[in-house]
Amino acid sequence: MAPLHASQLPATRSREARSAPPGTVQANGLRRWWLDLSLRRKGLIVVAVPLIALMALTSANLGLQRNETTERTVSLNARALVAAASQVLADAVNGETGIRGYAATRDPIFLAPYNLALTRLAADRATLRKTSDTEGLGRQQQTVDATTGTVLLQLAQLRSATSRGITVENLIPLLEHEKTTMDRLRLQVASLANAPAALVAIEHNKLTTLQTRTVLLDIAGLAVGLLAGLTGVALFTSGVTRRIGVNAENARRQGEGQPLEPSLLAADEIGRVGQSQLRTQALRPDGPPS
Repeated sequence: MAPLHASQLPATRSREARSAPPGTVQANGLRRWWLDLSLRRKGLIVVAVPLIALMALTSANLGLQRNETTERTVSLNARALVAAASQVLADAVNGETGIRGYAATRDPIFLAPYNLALTRLAADRATLRKTSDTEGLGRQQQTVDATTGTVLLQLAQLRSATSRGITVENLIPLLEHEKTTMDRLRLQVASLANAPAALVAIEHNKLTTLQTRTVLLDIAGLAVGLLAGLTGVALFTSGVTRRIGVNAENARRQGEGQPLEPSLLAADEIGRVGQSQLRTQALRPDGPPS
């Protein structure tokens, strides 16, 4: 007799199920579908379900990590701009403080903050220019830089005038003019740093939310993976082990001529063995023993 083609197997199994021998117990719905699957397919499902769950959760976790990296970069750039703007303003204030002390006392020792500011301003202005370009605030940075240059020029004029011995009364107009420029610089620096400072706060909240979601996703992934794995193993081992045990017991009973225990009607390998045992007993000349 020619072997059955693979396309004929479902119909053959259906006929076997309809002609199932007495002593079989039928299952319905999802359980019947599971019982009819071959052992190979059962094994693949048991392995695949936890893997699919793990891959999905890992993909989601990687997405959250990418978002977190992006938000962190945005936050760091904004922080760098705020810090650079604050440092330029601090340099200008230090320079102003030194010149005002020198103008009031004529003591060169008060020029120390001014001299320190001069050594730092070039690098700090360059840093502000770079961070502002990164944030797309180059035009505002140019305004701040121009005002900073004006402040430096006015401070140099005050120092020169003080060194020439001009009285404090005659320095007052220069001091007032320099103060007006410094006030304008403060406003410009605040305007430049306002948006990045607000962005830092927003990004901080976003990062906190993303970190919380990542932790929750990790916990959920562990729970889902463990549950899926345990469920799959339980379905596979308990069903297979129990039914193999029934077949083994029936084989013993068959050898001793005892009645066989009922077995589940299934189209997988274990089910077909059980049905063969029941058919064999039904076909015995003396029938199943009473």
